[in-house]
Amino acid sequence: MDIQTLKLKKYQPMVMKLDRPMVTISIVGFRFNKSSEKHMNRHYKFAELYYDKDQHIVAIKPTNELSENSFKICRSTRNNAFICAQDFMRRTGIRAQLKFKDYKSRRVFPSWSDKLKMFLLDLKPFIK
Repeated sequence: MDIQTLKLKKYQPMVMKLDRPMVTISIVGFRFNKSSEKHMNRHYKFAELYYDKDQHIVAIKPTNELSENSFKICRSTRNNAFICAQDFMRRTGIRAQLKFKDYKSRRVFPSWSDKLKMFLLDLKPFIK
């Protein structure tokens, strides 16, 4: 191998910067990107989760009230919010419907409902 003939290019990682909210759904829960901060800001400690089985919609409502159906919102140093909701994913059937056997996550661009004060995630594109 002749080092003189190598045409090496330095690897530059691709950084995704989105200016709109994105939620990554995995087998363990939901991760919100930094652009979700407007509605999922640091003063919220919990989130209530809802599911419409017929329309395949997940609703996530940030709150400060601890209740029997609320989940803790964890924060990363990069300002991402994460909701660990394994039980919710299993009991609602979302885990099975989204076919996480390949262990890939699913990315969703949620809508925000001002009326309901919650994120709405449409899972229909992932349901087979």
